[in-house]
Amino acid sequence: MSEVSFTLDAGAGSFGRAAQMSGQHVQQIKSTAMLSAFFRSEDLVELLSQPGSVGLRIYPALDNTGHFSLLAVAFDSSKSDIQSNCFVAQGNGSITRLKGQQAKGLLGEVQRVMEQAAQEGRGASTPLFTESGAEGALYAKVAFKGADLDILLNSGAAGIRFLSTRIAFKAGDPSFNTLAAVAVDASGRESEQALISTLPCPPDCGGGGYLNAGFTTL
Repeated sequence: MSEVSFTLDAGAGSFGRAAQMSGQHVQQIKSTAMLSAFFRSEDLVELLSQPGSVGLRIYPALDNTGHFSLLAVAFDSSKSDIQSNCFVAQGNGSITRLKGQQAKGLLGEVQRVMEQAAQEGRGASTPLFTESGAEGALYAKVAFKGADLDILLNSGAAGIRFLSTRIAFKAGDPSFNTLAAVAVDASGRESEQALISTLPCPPDCGGGGYLNAGFTTL
């Protein structure tokens, strides 16, 4: 099953702000997502509360069992990652804390997994895989502005689940890997509302300093 793709036809004023989805669209995201990872609200708030933070950038990662997960890091107004704290979501709802160099090492492992998927023709079934070599890596990364995440965090959510999906910015244009954010309450119930990031890399890779800067493609 392939991931659902949404066409936003976003105007210049809305580009960069997360797109709101509800109802059947959210169910489609949940049913087709290749990757799902949960972060507790307190962990996301900790990242967003760092001096200079204006949002979160999220990379594919491997959890402690070797399964695909997500790594979250704050970024500043120059689009540079704040590498002093990087959190990897674990399957039990906890996170693993990494510093910049540790996170880079983990992303190196992710890159090797992506290279193997490319060699074996499994890219289409590998979450966040991209053949375009985003910033020198064979995977996409996705940014959310802090103001958009605050909409979910200030709703009393116990955490946010991020799910992989795809978007196109205009009808007829190619689609790109991105992530949808869904609030989860203290009982584990997921909201029927979602925010989809319009800041995936590719295509939004210009400027800033990234954890995976300097990777080379095959």
